[in-house]
Amino acid sequence: MFLRRCTVYLIVLLLVASTASAARKTKRPVKPAKTYPRNNMTPAPPAAVPAAAAAAVAGASAGAVAAASVAAAAVTTPAVGSSTTHAPSISLAASSTTATPTQIGSGNYAGSAAGEESTGSDGFVAGNELPKPMTPLSEASTGSTGAAAASASAESKTDGPAATLSPIEEDCDPDMIGFEIITGYVLSAPTKLLDTLPGILMLTDCLEACQANESCSAVNYETGLCVLFRTTADVLPGSLSRSQFPVFTIYAQKSCLGVRPCSKAWCIDRVQGYRLVEHVKSSQTVYSRRDCLELCLGETEFTCRSANFYRHSGLCELSDMDRITLTGANNVEPYDGADYLENNCAEEPSKLCEFKRISGKILKTVDSVYQDINSIDECRDLCLNSPYRCHSYDYNDTGDMVCRL
Repeated sequence: MFLRRCTVYLIVLLLVASTASAARKTKRPVKPAKTYPRNNMTPAPPAAVPAAAAAAVAGASAGAVAAASVAAAAVTTPAVGSSTTHAPSISLAASSTTATPTQIGSGNYAGSAAGEESTGSDGFVAGNELPKPMTPLSEASTGSTGAAAASASAESKTDGPAATLSPIEEDCDPDMIGFEIITGYVLSAPTKLLDTLPGILMLTDCLEACQANESCSAVNYETGLCVLFRTTADVLPGSLSRSQFPVFTIYAQKSCLGVRPCSKAWCIDRVQGYRLVEHVKSSQTVYSRRDCLELCLGETEFTCRSANFYRHSGLCELSDMDRITLTGANNVEPYDGADYLENNCAEEPSKLCEFKRISGKILKTVDSVYQDINSIDECRDLCLNSPYRCHSYDYNDTGDMVCRL
């Protein structure tokens, strides 16, 4: 009897257990969605993640991706002195990122606390402020946001430092500004033209006009005309070309130097595609042509009269000779990828004050034109006392009592 009761109870228990199991399988309780205590935000479904955000997430670490929350909507964040609409950005809920907007040229960039460069977005979390909850957009709004992001990315590339930074630093000491000239070349940049000054007969007056104008970075000069530009040939590669006969122009570029230049109108004469043969006193690898000319201007162990800069290797060769001190026809030779830099601040040896008269020749490119000069000796004195290294002059060749240096 006892065994029979136990058997009945066992069968009843098995039936109850089977019924409960079937009920659990039929109606399983829904697991609550995971939330993030920092922003109380429900993760967006994978289908709503924009392509740009997915690419950025793919490059992050596995731990960061697991805690990443994707912002699909454009965010308007106050920048320095203005409001800027930013493209979609990624906010990591697992860690706090503090960044400060850095103004470069005309664009604002925000870097991460670790010093990494931000890409595709300028958004940032300031101080300890928690990010606001963000919700995914529909596929249509996601598409429009992606287009806006592509447009913003294109603008950021156009307005980046390389395109907007002026070669002249805004806080440059006026005493540190120096000019580098190239004879026989002209800058072609009509969209960057700043001003046109007719009636300028002195290259020095043209350079002074550029130095007095903070927006001026370079000039084209020909006798009677000075053209100011807000950019340089270094910023616009390919914009510098040889001037054509009968117009012979001089291109001058303004730079903020690391060494104090002399008080002369310009400090460097540059000849592209040439180098001084031999006579190298010292050499060093540098980053840019400006570094090379600064080495020459700042040399103290000897008088650096010229330098060769090789653009492909960065080699800078300093010499105590130049094309004037060396008598001979083959001292400067053509060399592809080289720049011959002549120091206009170097003092002239006394013997160079002697001039040799050449009949039947006139100057095709001049730096200064003086009128009403009474004699050739007065013209010679103007050359010897000019604010630059004057190596030649002509008198009465282009007009009565006209002296050209």
